Amino acid sequence: MKRLVIALLCAAMMTSVVLPSRAASLDGTYNSVMQVVPPSIPSYGLVIDESLTGGSSTVVSRITASSLKNPVARNKVCRSVSDPHCADMDGLSVQLVLPPCSDAASRMCVEGLEVGTKGSSLIKATLDHSVASTPTPADSTIGLAAGGSPSLWKIPSVIHAGGSDTYGVLVSVSYFQGIKVPSKLTLQTLSASVVPVAMTPQYGNVAEVKEVVETFGPDKGLINYSVGMKDGATGPRVENLKCLWTELALCAQISSFAKESNVALTLRLNTDLTGWLFGRMKDVNVSTTQLDSKNNTLRVEAKPVDVVAAIGWVPKSEIAKNPLVESFQKSIYNPGDGNYERVLAQPSSAWSGANSSAGGFAGFTAYEPFLKPSQSQGERWLISSMTLGLVFGAQSSTGNNASCLANTGKVLGIVTTNSMIYSPGPPELKDGALSYKVAGLHKDFNGEVFKGTYDLAMRSETARCIYGFSNAPIRASVSVLSSDGSTNDIASELVTEKNGWMTLSAKNFTFSSPTIRIKLSQSEKISTSETAAPVKNEPAAQANNNSAKFKVIVCTKGKTIKKVSGTNPKCPSGFKKK
Repeated sequence: MKRLVIALLCAAMMTSVVLPSRAASLDGTYNSVMQVVPPSIPSYGLVIDESLTGGSSTVVSRITASSLKNPVARNKVCRSVSDPHCADMDGLSVQLVLPPCSDAASRMCVEGLEVGTKGSSLIKATLDHSVASTPTPADSTIGLAAGGSPSLWKIPSVIHAGGSDTYGVLVSVSYFQGIKVPSKLTLQTLSASVVPVAMTPQYGNVAEVKEVVETFGPDKGLINYSVGMKDGATGPRVENLKCLWTELALCAQISSFAKESNVALTLRLNTDLTGWLFGRMKDVNVSTTQLDSKNNTLRVEAKPVDVVAAIGWVPKSEIAKNPLVESFQKSIYNPGDGNYERVLAQPSSAWSGANSSAGGFAGFTAYEPFLKPSQSQGERWLISSMTLGLVFGAQSSTGNNASCLANTGKVLGIVTTNSMIYSPGPPELKDGALSYKVAGLHKDFNGEVFKGTYDLAMRSETARCIYGFSNAPIRASVSVLSSDGSTNDIASELVTEKNGWMTLSAKNFTFSSPTIRIKLSQSEKISTSETAAPVKNEPAAQANNNSAKFKVIVCTKGKTIKKVSGTNPKCPSGFKKK
């Protein structure tokens, strides 16, 4: 069953898109509006540009079934999870857009949105409408939520950079269930984003999912599905208008946040997706409140961040000379199906698809020598989560301490960064330290050195569980190790434990593939009776909330520099205080 899940997930995430060759520069180009323009020389290319909505581009809820023999080109659209039409397939995939909550009893829904700008407090938004697309039915017997559509919210007193008071909310979740090898319907991923939009006249209609028959190539005659505009689209055609979604004759045109905006999104979610969070934001506040035995209210407040994009091309004639690129390209296709050789022989360029920012180290490593920074889509506000099985599948070196992260009934921690590539899920416990890998280009689109940020907020009880610590105070040192083994000069801090949370950060480090290393230690022990009981359903610590109780010292060992903080910081063994 596990192999089936992995096979279908990989096939869904690594579909190759073939683009026609056309006149262009030899390097090819890309930007977030014009998209990919391949070079005139037949090439393989990779784009790294995480969308404003994260790894999911779902704008319409859907239930589809896939074949293990051909998960890319043989799929069916199902009316429900028990649709007989899909009974001959191997696995069932459910992609849902969570609707706004309709009442106090609603679950798996968007409860509310708040936005503020520089110098103003957060102001609650009012729901304007949800897109009128076809919903998918809930099935309470197996724990399936109802699928809805994106929603539009208004705050007349908070105008974003596009001159509008409207904000799009797109929250999607995914499930998987085995059919031929029966398995329980499993909730897997969450992606929640808030995007400033302006409803603009444009040719369009709402999205729909429908079955199509492949008309050419080796998959001719197979049933597949497509997501596109519903028949009856109307309105003026406007070139290069980037839409978060379309409605009848309207485009939810993507805009930008006002400077120094702050956003808070409140969701009602199944507890399977609230254990560990990761995202694109900074200065984060997180809190959870239990609704019932299976659901929590999750509130995330944070500021948006910008992320660098990149594109790289390698001529097909040069692929054999670049084994990392060749190996990565081959990994996209099913072994032995001949599709890699077929696409390689075509006299046109082939785009490998957008490399995933969450865990996309393989693509970045293969194409790094050829990647060039591209224009960013702008600031984004994005939070994601995975069930523990997927997190540990991507990053499995948690050792015997995995149980410390197994309580999904509340938020255990949140990692946020502006790095181009980052590890999804919690830091990895390795050699007595928490390690977290990131990757990216050294410079941004404007030629300036890109400075990385990383923030970790973790429940103190979780940190103590991982290390086997007592309830005595914890000290921390944070270092950023470059790929050549040297240490970046960074500012790092440990915030005073507050309401059972501790916060660490690393700022201003550079790329390409540094590892953030967090060393926790404890020199004194106190009895449990001397420590206050943990607060239930308390808010998370606020990232970068400095405390006067802590100070930072600089420690040196040859050319290696570390900054250590705490109430009584001391240099590690072999280091001297500067």
